[in-house]
Amino acid sequence: MAKKRITRGIIILLVIVFCVLLFWGYSEFRSFLSHDEFFGAAENFVTKVDSPLTLENARKDLKFLLPDEASDIYYAHYAQWIAYDFKVKFKAPLEVCKSHALHVIQRYNENEGNPDRKIVLEFTVISEPPRPEGSGPPINIMWFDVHNIKNGFKIGIKGAQQPMIWIDADRNLFYYRLTD
Repeated sequence: MAKKRITRGIIILLVIVFCVLLFWGYSEFRSFLSHDEFFGAAENFVTKVDSPLTLENARKDLKFLLPDEASDIYYAHYAQWIAYDFKVKFKAPLEVCKSHALHVIQRYNENEGNPDRKIVLEFTVISEPPRPEGSGPPINIMWFDVHNIKNGFKIGIKGAQQPMIWIDADRNLFYYRLTD
């Protein structure tokens, strides 16, 4: 009889512990799902400029290294949970654009631990206009117009967390994109 009472008490205690853990787990899961980093309107996770910045103002906002000759600077950044997209565009003399592109890729290569992901420091001539590069929702920008390049260069890889740079030789424009 005493053994049955102990067994029944243990079962009741286990049921109570299970219910408490179930309620706690449900609350934590709901809290996790409602966190803004995971859910919410994608537009809430966009930082962008729609009119050009001066070099001084852009350097206040961006961690991206800009050459001293850069002007008419635009940028857009979208980050939500694992989604990521970062774009920069600026005007500078052609040789500055090219040397800056090599510098950016060289810095990427120095920080990349995987030798298979390193990027060759060579430009490819753009022989036909590139395809449009994700300027729609949620970023909604019109100024990242790489598809208008008729004469220029590109360097980089359009891969996850790998930089891609286009240079418009006719308009002296530098375009940079890093995405997930």
